[in-house]
Amino acid sequence: MVIRLVLWVIHLFYSFFLAILSIRSRYFRSTPRPLTATRNKSPSHLAIVLVSQDPDLRISDAREAFLRCTESAIACCRAAGITRLSVYDRRGILLESFNVISERLEKCLPPTQDQPFLAEAVFPLTPPLSDDSDVSDGCRYKGKSSIKTIHAGGTADRLRKLGRNRPRIQHHRTHGHSSETFTLHLVSRDTGKPTIAAVTDSLFRRAASGLRRNAVPVARDAELFKISVSDLQDILEVGDRGYGPPDLMIVHNVTVPKRQSAPLQLSSFPPWQVRLTEIHYNGFSGLRDRWMSAKLRTRAETWIMLSELDFRRALDEYSNAEFRLGK
Repeated sequence: MVIRLVLWVIHLFYSFFLAILSIRSRYFRSTPRPLTATRNKSPSHLAIVLVSQDPDLRISDAREAFLRCTESAIACCRAAGITRLSVYDRRGILLESFNVISERLEKCLPPTQDQPFLAEAVFPLTPPLSDDSDVSDGCRYKGKSSIKTIHAGGTADRLRKLGRNRPRIQHHRTHGHSSETFTLHLVSRDTGKPTIAAVTDSLFRRAASGLRRNAVPVARDAELFKISVSDLQDILEVGDRGYGPPDLMIVHNVTVPKRQSAPLQLSSFPPWQVRLTEIHYNGFSGLRDRWMSAKLRTRAETWIMLSELDFRRALDEYSNAEFRLGK
């Protein structure tokens, strides 16, 4: 009886302790470390998911909000030493503003005499089935690239813009150090489930073509249509035509949510890319966030910038995170 009472008291104090820690972390956030601070680990590939939950937000305002947030993310990435950034919006507004982003990125790069480092141009996110000599013309993949990529030298004085919805890879002469290269990917909803559907359709057509051409026995028909998870992963992520998963993702609401503590939504971000990704989400739950939310409702702006404070907080969370793949 005494032991049971002691255990009950210990559990009670422990529950109070956890509750205090939860309230403190939720409503009274500490100031995160600077961008240039030394952390246990830093992401090499960062993804920004820009979410607009206001249906009344005009396209022009959404475009300006996304562009400003992209500029802020680029500046923070360069200060923190992150060399690869993916910016996602569901409707593909940034993809339509590709030239504008290229010009703005060129202006924010400091001038130098070095030449920019150039690498592959586009990521079609489809298997190179059209390059297979064994596949007939009727089975060639006819989709277009759903990602546009900008490569810029880390200290370059000029920028070359690549990625014109062409399903091929371009290689150029490189100058300078590859570690100084900054890569920006612009991603939309078409990079997600539609890509899986396109890959599946292409693989099916190739298998069906091989079945008709080689007259495979019925017992081995199923072998032509089998594909493993690792094979699909190689198609989607590995190689020149792949798009690797981000290490850290920041989900940012560019509009004030209708309700406090809005649930996390990835807005159809490629689902296969986040199985081992740390996700930072600001749901306007802290006291500072609530104060900022009320303040923004009284201002003329209808959108919210991605602040350096949010960026630093996300880096701190990633630095303390532990990553494990399930069995």
